[in-house]
Amino acid sequence: MSFAGGLVAALGIWLALQAVGCFCSFATSWPLWVIALLGGVAVEVLVSLYRFERDLVNRSRGRWLLGLRLAALAVLLLILAQPVRSFFQTREIEREIAIVIDESESMQLSDQRLTPTEILERGELFELEVVADRPRLSAIQQILRELDALTQTELEALATAPTLADGFANRASQLPVYLDQVEATTAQAIGQIEETLSLRLPTNPKNRLNDAKRRLGDPVTRSLSVARNSLEEENADAFAEQLEGIQGELRPILDAFPRAIAEADETFYNYLTDAEKEELNAAAGRPRIEIAREILNHSTGYDETP
Repeated sequence: MSFAGGLVAALGIWLALQAVGCFCSFATSWPLWVIALLGGVAVEVLVSLYRFERDLVNRSRGRWLLGLRLAALAVLLLILAQPVRSFFQTREIEREIAIVIDESESMQLSDQRLTPTEILERGELFELEVVADRPRLSAIQQILRELDALTQTELEALATAPTLADGFANRASQLPVYLDQVEATTAQAIGQIEETLSLRLPTNPKNRLNDAKRRLGDPVTRSLSVARNSLEEENADAFAEQLEGIQGELRPILDAFPRAIAEADETFYNYLTDAEKEELNAAAGRPRIEIAREILNHSTGYDETP
């Protein structure tokens, strides 16, 4: 066996892997130089075996055996390296949804013991003026959910590649668009919060809104700025860390919102006059079938076919 020959073979294998790496990513946990070194040793062993067998088999058969062994070694090295070709494919899928409405006797009943939030939501469904000044905490919650969904989707997209660096490279052209969306959605949420804070609110919901404004105005905005810098510097780890930081600020806000909405709606409902409450309760007490149809009309503009 020749040390120099094995070293030359290892160098050749390493260069071949680098060439393959221009078109594919490697999912292996093994360093490429280790795979190349093992391959170089294996090549030298196979060549030595070929020389040893020259007296046992004819030259043509010996070359065939060497070729087959080298081919098997190449396959083994590729299995160790685990080359992966990553790509994105965009398709437009048209879907049609059939909505079936239950018209049984139970749907002719009206719901009782509704919470203030449910009563006010039904008042908004039927576009009653009495709920025009209701604090828009539900709208803020929806915006924050969209912001959280944007960040979660991007983190999942980065994680689909074999490595974070590969996912970052694959998403490089879409990441500025994502950051613009997050920035615009954050500004929209802050605007809604500031508008809602000017309304009459209980102490706890007001504190929750002030906390949300603080988190969105400083930590999230700062994380967006650092993420843009990380994108320019092509630093995948720092970019992902900022996205996780944004999500870490959003989750506590979202967890606290249901209670804040309930308290704000209860206070708003209690301040209504008896006539306004009666109007709201009448709308909220409509049969379930009417509520279902109204929801569908507002949400989908559906075509109801008997």
